Amino acid sequence: MSAPWRTALCTASCLVTVLLLACGVVRVVHSFPCESQSNGVQLPMIVCFITASNEHYDYDSLRTGLCSHIVLIDLIGVGKDGSLELLQTSSRSLNRFCKLKQHFSDVGDEAKFIISIGGVAQKSSHFSKALKTSESRFALSDELISFTIKHKLGGLDIAWFYPAQFGGAESDRTNLIVFLRDLYLRTNACGITLSLTVGVDPKDIEISYDVPRINEVVDFVNLLTGDYHNPTSPTHISPLYGQGPRDRLNINYSVMSYIEAGLNPRKMVIMGSCYAYLYISKICKNDTVTTTKLRTVMRLSYLPATELITRESFRTSWDDMRHVPYGMLTKGITKKWLTYNDVESMRRKADYAQHHQLGGMGLFSVDEDDYGGRAGFGRYPMLRALVSILYPELDCSEEELEEEIETIVCPYTGYLTDPVEPECYYACEEGM
Repeated sequence: MSAPWRTALCTASCLVTVLLLACGVVRVVHSFPCESQSNGVQLPMIVCFITASNEHYDYDSLRTGLCSHIVLIDLIGVGKDGSLELLQTSSRSLNRFCKLKQHFSDVGDEAKFIISIGGVAQKSSHFSKALKTSESRFALSDELISFTIKHKLGGLDIAWFYPAQFGGAESDRTNLIVFLRDLYLRTNACGITLSLTVGVDPKDIEISYDVPRINEVVDFVNLLTGDYHNPTSPTHISPLYGQGPRDRLNINYSVMSYIEAGLNPRKMVIMGSCYAYLYISKICKNDTVTTTKLRTVMRLSYLPATELITRESFRTSWDDMRHVPYGMLTKGITKKWLTYNDVESMRRKADYAQHHQLGGMGLFSVDEDDYGGRAGFGRYPMLRALVSILYPELDCSEEELEEEIETIVCPYTGYLTDPVEPECYYACEEGM
């Protein structure tokens, strides 16, 4: 069946659903589910995010059975005119993403492959314009459904940062719910999962989201709990708990705030991050006072962060209150402070999600995990940490993840690019 016909069929199914709702033949259930959600969303979830702009990521390295949902982010957004646009025009990620989906399907893995619209590169004002009228909302909804069906994907994620903020309008909060309600009817009719990614700043709940109504219009909600860092002073990237009741920038505070605001915990997915921040400060001394002045903040993926710790001999410590690691190094007048997640902090986040009966965990992002196993902890150590807690019945031992080492025969004398790690080379002699 062609994409236009499938879109028309889904739209027709949606209209039938609306009529049934209006006539009282079917009704929306508002009670919180305990074991599963609509559209076949099983709990707990492990939502794996992939960044479209990462051209070096090896999609084929992602093993089946580890992720319940796989989300491609930062590829499509809303243009100035309110229509869909590609944010990564030269990216090959969509093709790779679809090939990965086909591979998973071929071996019987039912993971949902989801395309996210919006993200950090998206202007909030563009979303605001697209959702302003019923006509513009339907047009965007139609484009999203068509895009998803065309590429045979299983879900949509709305990542608007943030409604009624950063150039948005006060009406965004209401318009978002209206848009999601109509889109949810259409995605349900088409068997497409719908999720929403939301901010965790305390002001976001009040300004941007009508939280109780969100329960009714999405299958699950991703909380951006993977990054609380302060760009102006050294702070933990993703603390599980705060230092005290006034410390709001931590996962526990965000979760409890959303629950108090009315969000169903079983629809809540909290995120852990696979990247780190390195704060580099200068130590300034005078006769009486010693101070530090922040010079730069660097963002590092998991592997470069672990390599930095080893190479420069960072002193690593564990924050018992916040349940996260950190690293420190002082040389001369330079002070370095590294905030990151490790396997233990990821496990504790997964334990937290399980203890509070949340919908699951998200990993942001798997392309920044050590997918090649070069740090010595096996491939995808952060992802496997979540799996070990949330899917304990799954045998995810390192032995099972090991692959046969391929013997490479050099076709010529010189340097040969590693087909798996394109930034690495082999020194070759012909025939060896």
